[in-house]
Amino acid sequence: ILLTIVPGLIWLGAVYARESVITPHCVQAPQTCTAQSVPVMDRPAIGLNVPGADELSFQTQNLSGILAIATPPLLHASLAVAGRLSPMAALAAAGTDLVLFAQTAFWNGMINEGARLVVQRPRPFVYANPQQGYGSSNYTSFYSGHTSFAATSTLFILLTFIGRGVPLWGLGLAGAVGYGLTSLTGTYRI
Repeated sequence: ILLTIVPGLIWLGAVYARESVITPHCVQAPQTCTAQSVPVMDRPAIGLNVPGADELSFQTQNLSGILAIATPPLLHASLAVAGRLSPMAALAAAGTDLVLFAQTAFWNGMINEGARLVVQRPRPFVYANPQQGYGSSNYTSFYSGHTSFAATSTLFILLTFIGRGVPLWGLGLAGAVGYGLTSLTGTYRI
């Protein structure tokens, strides 16, 4: 229980601490947030605002989470129907996997938010116009919470499948879908 609740509470506390921890430095010193101050590799993202991409990043991220929550219970239910697990064993395994996913998501969120509070990297649109840099959420660009959640969900499914003895074709399918969703989420965030 502690491995689930503690990181969840720390993550939540860190999100609420944004307002007091993050400094809107692009508004206070716009000269520090110019396109030239962005690493060369990231400069093409400045001004690259595609309508609808933000919404799509939420959809792909959420689909990753839905798959991570739904796939293990479906696996256990199919094993129970096939007679390879008792219904109670399938239910217990599904509950265990749900708790493990909660732990995985909370630890990822806690680490991600901690990095954001330390780095305080502005979002690309702030570099394009530093006066849009009001608000602490505009300084949580690194590293992408959407993309890390999608990647974490994929890793959770793969490790769960390995632990449950899923055949190689199932691992390959889960990995391909997860990699695709993670890549799309990252692309849409940029």
